[in-house]
Amino acid sequence: MKRISVLIALILTLALLFTGCGGSAASAPAVTAEPTAEPTAEPTAEPTAEPTAEPTVEPTEEPAPEVEAEDIMGAVQDDGVYVNPLLALSFTLPEESWTFFDREQLMQANGAVVEVMEDEALAQQLAEYMEEGRTFYTMYASSPQGENTSMMFQRLTTAEALFAKAQATLEASVEPSLKQLESMGLTNLTSEIKDVEIGGKTLPCLQIQGEINGVTLLSHSVAMIEDGYLSMINMTAFSQEGMDALYNGWHSANG
Repeated sequence: MKRISVLIALILTLALLFTGCGGSAASAPAVTAEPTAEPTAEPTAEPTAEPTAEPTVEPTEEPAPEVEAEDIMGAVQDDGVYVNPLLALSFTLPEESWTFFDREQLMQANGAVVEVMEDEALAQQLAEYMEEGRTFYTMYASSPQGENTSMMFQRLTTAEALFAKAQATLEASVEPSLKQLESMGLTNLTSEIKDVEIGGKTLPCLQIQGEINGVTLLSHSVAMIEDGYLSMINMTAFSQEGMDALYNGWHSANG
């Protein structure tokens, strides 16, 4: 049991580490206006009629879409399938022995101190997370052995939303992630970033493999940036067969 506890703690720390690599507004490139040359008048013998300028529509900044708390959190439906409306993704448990965190467990994992998980309290808690740019779980499911998958979100600043790329986010996380895992006792670590299919979407995925206490650990983190949010799907298994089962559980929620 101690070995499994160590692995579960490692998995949770790994997921939090990956989703905390969204960067900061200070690291985003600044937008600067290109200098334009002043027009110079050329002398002409005869006055000519000035061409009529075509009316132009000034570009306007699109307001950030309003996102409901329940669309971000998603929910486990009556048929036992988790659905996230914001990403239009769903997850079906690989086996009956797997379980989802309920709403209270999720909010506790997020550090919430809300005794009653009413809709109003949930919305207020999520509003605080988004305002602070904190990372938070919207789904967590695990097997009795400790294999798991989770979905996490982090609201991006305006600058991050403009310039952040999912691929670059994962690339920036590789070195600090490997160092962190080495400090936690993992050996024989390897990593690569590959495109994978999740619910009909092609997305970048950081794939790490290592060993701890004689057990092989596979950890895949898939990144998306949509509607001003960095979202991560984290999957951890102890074999390729187990990882394949996790991938097979993710589907498009649009049918």
